[in-house]
Amino acid sequence: AYRLIDAGMASLGGHGGLACGIDFLTAVCTELERQRGEQDPAVRPTQQLQLACFSGDSDGYVAHTDSSSLQELDEDMPQAQRRMIASRRITAILYLNEEPWQDEAGG
Repeated sequence: AYRLIDAGMASLGGHGGLACGIDFLTAVCTELERQRGEQDPAVRPTQQLQLACFSGDSDGYVAHTDSSSLQELDEDMPQAQRRMIASRRITAILYLNEEPWQDEAGG
């Protein structure tokens, strides 16, 4: 399952670590934009990030793409969400595990 969330929502929900993670990823996008070449496409952080949560025994993500054109997206999806997905240029994954990561888990 997933939802869209911003740092303020995470903080209000008592998830300070998640809010810091969101701020970190936003700062990475901001720095990439600052460093990009004149001919490179813009890198703009979105107001919300996609938060996915999987149980420990799940397979997690299946192979997919993270960006689609507006025409390819479900028209029943909220317009703001469609625009955010269509504007994606970079995907960053931040793992927030309760237990230390075990090398044998792979990934």
